[in-house]
Amino acid sequence: MRRIMIATVLSVAALALALAVVVGDLPDPVATHFGPDGSADGFSDRSTLWVTTLGIPAVVAGLLTVLTSALPASLPRGVRWVRGIPVGIVWTVGGIMLATLWPQRGLSDASDVRVAGSAIVLGLSLGIAATLAASRLAPVVDPPETTGRAPAGLPRADLADDATALWQGTTPPGRFATWLTVGLVGAGLVAGILTAWWLGLVLVAVGLLPLAGARFRVTIGPASVQVSGWLGGWPRLAVPLATVTAARASTMRAFEYGGPGLRLAVGQPITAVVTGTGPALDLVRTDDSMVRISLVEADRAAAVVNSLLDRRGHSARPDGATDGPG
Repeated sequence: MRRIMIATVLSVAALALALAVVVGDLPDPVATHFGPDGSADGFSDRSTLWVTTLGIPAVVAGLLTVLTSALPASLPRGVRWVRGIPVGIVWTVGGIMLATLWPQRGLSDASDVRVAGSAIVLGLSLGIAATLAASRLAPVVDPPETTGRAPAGLPRADLADDATALWQGTTPPGRFATWLTVGLVGAGLVAGILTAWWLGLVLVAVGLLPLAGARFRVTIGPASVQVSGWLGGWPRLAVPLATVTAARASTMRAFEYGGPGLRLAVGQPITAVVTGTGPALDLVRTDDSMVRISLVEADRAAAVVNSLLDRRGHSARPDGATDGPG
């Protein structure tokens, strides 16, 4: 996390430098809020810009840095972008504010300015890019590999010794995510027609995000459990069986994880793939963290995983010995 902290500090410093360059050329008061047509309808003293443009995102980014530092070290690769959120927050807020301040340079009256909706799109795009770029700075630490068998008493599937195991299933349909997408896209179309095109574009773009977590395909093979979203295969998560010690069926309550999608449980070492309340597959990892996946026929999937773990434990020993019953 040290690299992320350094990147966050450097981002705040870059934002402070950019603000210092433009603040002297701004009118006082300065326009800080704009209507759907891009005209200024809210104003603030120029001296408050250091708090709103720099102070608030810096404090929020600092708090998020502390929170993300508490995440498990072996965060799965599919969700490591979470670590880049502190940097992304700075660039999102800073990008939007600077895009609205830049056109005001040299004006005597801030009410004369008009800001295009592309400023919002630019800020959001900059924040997403910064989040993804910063996440690459955080090292990915996978749990140690195991070759042992799953504990006795857990379900097993009847797999032939020479069979190549491949099991596929799907998560329950995410009705909430689907209806949320329909509502946001509909609101975006209406807003784009009646108010401003950029507002409609932002709502439609945000509305498509829940759709990515509405349904996932789960594939269990001899090497890993692969989870991929139906929207172009994204989001994607891979859990190597070499880092799994056991699998079991459980029950998922969607809103314990904040809704559908690829989630991290707050205060628990759990990565969750959520589409709705119902059956789930739990994969217990060697570092005592867990991956929980909404899944139809979760009991059959758990049995297949446990049998594959048994096979790994057996094949790792040339003499055919095992490390326990089951």
